[in-house]
Amino acid sequence: MPNTPPPPPPPAPPKAKSTRGRTRARNKSEEKDTQNAILLRFGALPWLRMWRMNVGKGYTLDAIKAALALLRAGKVAEAIQRLVRAPIVSYGVPGMADITGMFACGQRLEVEVKSSKGRLRAEQRTFQEVCTRFRVAHLVARSVEDVEAFLDDHLRSCSTCRPVASK
Repeated sequence: MPNTPPPPPPPAPPKAKSTRGRTRARNKSEEKDTQNAILLRFGALPWLRMWRMNVGKGYTLDAIKAALALLRAGKVAEAIQRLVRAPIVSYGVPGMADITGMFACGQRLEVEVKSSKGRLRAEQRTFQEVCTRFRVAHLVARSVEDVEAFLDDHLRSCSTCRPVASK
C-alpha cells in the first residue's frame, strides 16, 4: 500500500454566536419598560413628583434648525459642515439615576432602574455614594414593587408627606 497522507481533520464546528449584544439590548428594553411603569404609577402623586433624567451630548436646537433648513434647500455638504462647526452641549452628570424627583417634604429622590441581571457601573456607584453622603434618597430598583416598598417606608417615617398622601 502506498504511503498516503492522513485524511484532513474534520472542519471545526461553527463558533457560537455571541448573545452579548442581544442580551444588552434585552436588558435595556426591560429597564425602559420598568422606568415607564414606575413613572406612570408614581410620577404625579400628591406628595411626590418624579421625572426621567438623561445623560448625554447633543446639538443646540438652533444648530439643528439651521442644518435642516440647509438640507431642505438641497445643500447637504453645507448642512454637514454646519453641524461639524456647531457647539455640542453636554447634559446630565455621568452616573446619575434614570429617574429623579422630590418628596413634598423637600427631600430629593434618585431611582436607578436596572434589569433583573443589571449591575451598577462605576460612575453609578459614585453617584449613589454622593447621594448617600448628602442624604439624598437613592434606590436601585428592579421592579415597580421595589419602588413601592421604598415609598411606603418613606411615608411611614415622614410626618410631612404622610398627611399630604392621606388627603
